[in-house]
Amino acid sequence: MRSMAGMTKRSNQMRSRSASRAQWLSGVSLAVALAANMANPQQARAQAFQGDFLPVNPGSVAYVRATNPNNGNLRDEFNILQDTVVINWRPADTGGGTTPIDFLPKDTEALFFRDGGGFTVLNRIIPIEAAFNRPISLNGLITTGTGNGTNTGNPAGKNVWFYSPNGILVGSTGAFNVGGLILSTLDHPFEPGKGEINFGPNGSFQFGKASPTTIATNPESFVEVQRGAMLNALAADAYLALVSPRIVQSGTVDVDGRTAYVAAEEVDITISQPLFSINVSQGTTQKTAITHEGTTTGNAATKPGDPRRIYMVAIGKNDAVTMLVGGTLGYRPAATAAFQDGQVILGAGYDVDATGGLSTTAKGAPSDIVLQQGSVSSDVRAHASGRASIQVGAGQVLDFPTQTVGLSNLTPVSADLSGDNGVSV
Repeated sequence: MRSMAGMTKRSNQMRSRSASRAQWLSGVSLAVALAANMANPQQARAQAFQGDFLPVNPGSVAYVRATNPNNGNLRDEFNILQDTVVINWRPADTGGGTTPIDFLPKDTEALFFRDGGGFTVLNRIIPIEAAFNRPISLNGLITTGTGNGTNTGNPAGKNVWFYSPNGILVGSTGAFNVGGLILSTLDHPFEPGKGEINFGPNGSFQFGKASPTTIATNPESFVEVQRGAMLNALAADAYLALVSPRIVQSGTVDVDGRTAYVAAEEVDITISQPLFSINVSQGTTQKTAITHEGTTTGNAATKPGDPRRIYMVAIGKNDAVTMLVGGTLGYRPAATAAFQDGQVILGAGYDVDATGGLSTTAKGAPSDIVLQQGSVSSDVRAHASGRASIQVGAGQVLDFPTQTVGLSNLTPVSADLSGDNGVSV
């Protein structure tokens, strides 16, 4: 027989999730309203992206249909004309169901370029009509550079962000070659007239922040990178972030800079050169908040004072959440011992402060870390406000070759080392 305390706890959890869902549904009505009113003189049906191109400021970007001269793939090309640009997208697929909308099909491409200077483009992909509850998928190639045609140039400082309210799936054929990348199901404020991104204090990225232009966060949304997908940000000072209530990373992420996986419903992310600071305002209700089973890597520093970091941050909103960490993590070896090989920083229940390290004060519901089969080639620093464990099954190994492992504040720590398995340091 269930205890009254247990029934009360479950009832509270259901009420909390229902409230979160209701808040998001109120935002869905806003999404539909926005989508219905996104028509402007610059509206055009793209050929690679499967939807209508609706820049907030038509003068901020020029769009042309093109073909990649090297392989014949259909390619959408966007000439960026100001430092930050916001493009609304209305997917052509308006059917119901739950399967992802194939927004960028296999063997199609999109190129964002600017002849001089850097840029950041926020692409807001908002399903409408019967499709309002569906995620989107990206299965083609997205690049940034300095020109179009056969010479797309150096992507350094040329960043693209993609937002969709229900979920973003990067399929097994999806690929990015960009200066910086963010995939998020948390909306970001922008200036309606100028079509510019609104940043917070110190230039912070304000994902999930309520504003007249943003849609409420769907607490059940996700970002997933499938096995075979390639996310490359290999220009100088590159960054990459996946931001959503639930994150699954099974592909390959290669960044010449800093990487962050953040499970939350609202978060401010600031680039504190050359690191991130991460401040979560609203945690996630997803029980398994982050799953890492792919590869996250990058080049080691090539000069002093250029530390590299891979961050994973998950904070529970109402109940305990878990971060499952396996696969391959860490930077490639440095050319000389004088340079740092970077660090992997895991924060379950902890923010990342302005120094790029984990905060000392826990936040939200107790959050757990589970280290699973894999290999970590960089030093590890980890804090969990709940419980931490090492779980490797028969024939599996968790390998930390020649690295320092700091499992501070992980109490209690348990290890399942039964059978033909082990942990090597």
